[in-house]
Amino acid sequence: NRIVPAIEWQVDKNFLLKADIAILDLLAHNNWKRPVYFAVTVGSESYLNLEDYFQLEGLAYRLVPVKNLSSQDGQSGRVQSDIMYNNLMNKFKWGGLNDSRVYLDENNLRMTMNLRNNFARLAETLLFENKKDSALKVLDRCMEVMPDKTVPYNMFILKIAEVYYRIGLSSLIDGAIEKAPNVEVHNDHAIKSANGIVKRLAEIYENDLQYYFSLKGSLAKSVERDMQQSMAVMQELVRLAKEANQTQLVKELEG
Repeated sequence: NRIVPAIEWQVDKNFLLKADIAILDLLAHNNWKRPVYFAVTVGSESYLNLEDYFQLEGLAYRLVPVKNLSSQDGQSGRVQSDIMYNNLMNKFKWGGLNDSRVYLDENNLRMTMNLRNNFARLAETLLFENKKDSALKVLDRCMEVMPDKTVPYNMFILKIAEVYYRIGLSSLIDGAIEKAPNVEVHNDHAIKSANGIVKRLAEIYENDLQYYFSLKGSLAKSVERDMQQSMAVMQELVRLAKEANQTQLVKELEG
């Protein structure tokens, strides 16, 4: 019932590359006979302003005749939770990302940012759909296949911690209403998982800040942006801990 009679959008480029013309030609003549996908890893300029009709299913957006009025998380594409859950949890092969014997170069590690972001987006959507058990499984799977020991935490893990906290807090409310033991277990696991991420991130960024503050002159100036980012991450960690009522953790972070 949400399918639009026609896809309408504007291409606001001043010029078109051959690749752009090829995409427009494909869209004009495909007639929905085959699915059309755009990789999440390409620049937004390659999307030709079609993001309002994107459906996220994993590492690709599928073009669908459904207009997204708004995204749940403010990012491109509407998350199709059923398809994406099956892809991330059952179909995708992770290739030893959690094996310390497997070497991950800079390109591999950059890709993991997309992967963690997608896990977080899926979990947040599942939580919005009141599928807390599935959301928790998604986050746990993310931590299993990309642990800190092989894929070091960075700011892209913040959303994982946030959704863990939200699952824990919503389970706490449900447990108070239902008095259900399994809900209490979910709450405890989710909060502990979030706290573990927050503590580790704080350790990483505190060490970074100590290094940045030790620099003088032109060297200090060259890391100003990194310093500001690290301070922003620390502030976000405090905010998350406060919202989750983790009083002791807040004291540790602010101390």
